[in-house]
Amino acid sequence: MITALYVIEAIRVFGPSEFPELMRRSLGPAATVLSYISITLLLVGAMTTYLVFGGVAFYTLSGSLIPTWAGIMIYWALGVG
Repeated sequence: MITALYVIEAIRVFGPSEFPELMRRSLGPAATVLSYISITLLLVGAMTTYLVFGGVAFYTLSGSLIPTWAGIMIYWALGVG
């Protein structure tokens, strides 16, 4: 919530820009690096969640015939394909 309010205030002050650019303008170059790290962690977390969900979905829908790890690999292969 606090981050969203900060971004809204930065957009109001500096105009519409990408998140890393807003951080650079308001907090300096080091904040740009931290914002990219933050975005990367967010994306890795989201991708991990989707893969695990896919694995559990295959496990559940197959009536426990497909192990979760195999379901994750199938879900990943379908997503890549």
